Amino acid sequence: MTTDRPRRMQSPWLAQRLSPSIDSAAIDGHRTLWQRLAVGALVAFLLGTNVDVRAGIGWGVIHFGCECLGWLASRRQLARLPGTVMDRLVYLLCIGVATINWSFVPLLYWLSGRPGLQYVAILIASAMLVHAQAFAFRSRALLAIQAGIPAGVLVTLVLVYSKLSQIEWVTAAIGVFATLFYVFSSANANRAAARALDDSREELEHIAYSDALTTLSNRRRFTEDTQQLIEFSRRHRTRFALVLIDLDRFKAVNDRHGHDVGDALLINVAQQLQALAHPEDRIARLGGDEFAVLLADATDSVRVWEFCQRIIDRLGACVRVNGAEVQATSSVGVAIFPGHGAAPETLYKAADIALYAAKNGGRNTWRAFEPMLVPVPETMAVALRA
Repeated sequence: MTTDRPRRMQSPWLAQRLSPSIDSAAIDGHRTLWQRLAVGALVAFLLGTNVDVRAGIGWGVIHFGCECLGWLASRRQLARLPGTVMDRLVYLLCIGVATINWSFVPLLYWLSGRPGLQYVAILIASAMLVHAQAFAFRSRALLAIQAGIPAGVLVTLVLVYSKLSQIEWVTAAIGVFATLFYVFSSANANRAAARALDDSREELEHIAYSDALTTLSNRRRFTEDTQQLIEFSRRHRTRFALVLIDLDRFKAVNDRHGHDVGDALLINVAQQLQALAHPEDRIARLGGDEFAVLLADATDSVRVWEFCQRIIDRLGACVRVNGAEVQATSSVGVAIFPGHGAAPETLYKAADIALYAAKNGGRNTWRAFEPMLVPVPETMAVALRA
C-alpha cells in the first residue's frame, strides 16, 4: 500500500542516512516539549540577569523558534505516520541549531569572567552530555549532534581556555575524557537495548499480523490496511481495488491428497500472488483457501481486469506439490473504491458478492461487482465453497 509521501525525487543516499529512528526520537521529544519550554524560559531569564539582557532575549528567541519549527516538522510522526526525508532533515536541523544555542550558555557564562560562573559553565556542558546519552540513543544522527557539540565545548573550555598548571591540566584532561567515554559507552549500551526491544516488538507484531502458513498478512492486518488505504484515497481522491480470491473445490484436494498437499498448495498460491502483485499492493490470506489483494492504484480499470485474468490463468495451471500433480482453479471477485463501497465492510461485501457470482457462473473466472448482483444465500454460499 502506498504511503502519504510527496512524489518528488529524493536522494537515496540522504534517505538512507535519515532513518526512521528519527521518527521515534521526534515522538519521544514531543513528550518532554513543555518541560523543555519551561526550562528554556528559566535559562533565558538567568542569562538575562547573570550575563546580559540582550543575550537572554536572543537566546530565548532562538530556543523557542527551534522548538516550534521542530514541532511543525514532526507533525506526521505525531500522527503515527512515517516522516518524509524533508521532515527528518528539518527536524535534525532544528535539533542542531537548538544544541548549538544551548552550547552558547556555558560559553557565555565562561566568557562573562564573573567569579564562580566558569564552574557553572563546566557543569552545564557536562549536564548536556548526560542529557544526550540518555535521550538521543534512538538515532546516531541525533547522538552525534547532541553529544558532539557540547563535548567540543567542554574540551575547549577546560583544556584550551583554562589557565591550569600542568598537573591540573592532566587531571582535568583525564576527567573530561573519562566523562566522554562514559557518555558514548552509555549511549551505545542504550542503543543496543533499544534495538533488542525493537526486534522483540517487530517479532511480536509479525506474529500478530501474519498468517502462520503463508507468512502473508492475516485478516487483522488486511482490515487495517484497507482502512488506511481508504483514508489515503479520500485525501488524494484516488481509487483502489479489493480483489478476493477463493480456490475452487479446495476441500476435494485435501480429501484426495491430504492436508500436507493442501497446505503446500496454499503456499504456492501465496507465492503466485506475490509474483503478480506490485510492491505497493497488499496481499493477505483471510482464512482457509480465501485470499485478498489490495491493488493500491485502480485508476486504470484495464490494469485491474488484466490482474484478475492473470490470477485465473496462473492459478489454473497444473502444479506439482509434494510429489502430487494438483490443479485447483480459482474464482475471483473485485470491487473498486469508492464506487462499489465507501467503507471497509461495504467494499468487502461488494467484492464477496462478485466472488460468488463468479462461482455461480461456472468457477475458474472473475467478476466485477455490479449493482444488479444480489447476495448469495448462505446455504448456496456453503455449497459453492465446497
